[in-house]
Amino acid sequence: MHFKFHSLLLISALFCTLTSGIATTCWGSPSPSTEVVVLVPGFFNSLAPGGTMLIQKHPYFSDDIVSVFEQRKYKVYVVDNLDPVGSIVNNTNLLKTYLKYIETREPHKTMLLVGHSAGGLYSLQASSADPSLPIRQISTLGTPFSGLRFLENLEKSRLPTDIILKFMNLSSLVEFTTQNMKGVISALRLNPELKIDINYGYQLSTKMTFPMRLANRIGAGASDGIVTLESATDIDFLKSAGSQNVSVQRDDYIHLEHWQQVLSYRMFSIFNIDLDAIRAEQIRYYNKIADNF
Repeated sequence: MHFKFHSLLLISALFCTLTSGIATTCWGSPSPSTEVVVLVPGFFNSLAPGGTMLIQKHPYFSDDIVSVFEQRKYKVYVVDNLDPVGSIVNNTNLLKTYLKYIETREPHKTMLLVGHSAGGLYSLQASSADPSLPIRQISTLGTPFSGLRFLENLEKSRLPTDIILKFMNLSSLVEFTTQNMKGVISALRLNPELKIDINYGYQLSTKMTFPMRLANRIGAGASDGIVTLESATDIDFLKSAGSQNVSVQRDDYIHLEHWQQVLSYRMFSIFNIDLDAIRAEQIRYYNKIADNF
């Protein structure tokens, strides 16, 4: 009896060794050795490196954020091929190209996507468009699932919003209206086993930097300055290819305004704010995201 039991253990151990390249361990729980973290920027994505690469190693996402995952032994990729003012469709296709590139570099590994703002939408779209991508989880942060309210309010004003956005080469921002986002979200068809973790940001208007305080006033609602709490959490379930519900998990919010959620704290040194608090909150919250993998 003891001989048979130990023989089974030996066979199991040998099987695990031979199949160590498979994305989950033999005991059922994924590990950093079998998965990679992919950080997906949002709108204005590759415009950030021009200012941030002088003070940090990574584009868009701060070095502290990348370090949170690296300290947990994950290999981290920061997507750097997106169009900073591109359409949802264009950036989704660019993201798929980047994920295919990772797949060739990291065969037999699953991906954990963390998408900030529109990056969460690009991630969901990419997973829906190509179910063969080995994505186990998508964590969104500050993603405008029901659009950007400040755009709606600008359109209601007497300002020529379309002309202004076109002049500033920001026409694709118009895609983030409530009506358009409803269509985008309802068209998603996801793997029913995909895990989706919804995260959002909130900051008191009195603690916001001036640009975010202005955007928040136009948006007229509790927000992170850009995305309202209502929009960032306005999703109960998504659909799979077989029209099954894909469960969505909501988490607590990060106490930072929109760009402070991702950029290096040093970027905000021109404002009279607590830089150490920004850094500490980034580290705290991204550790929480990692805890949910």
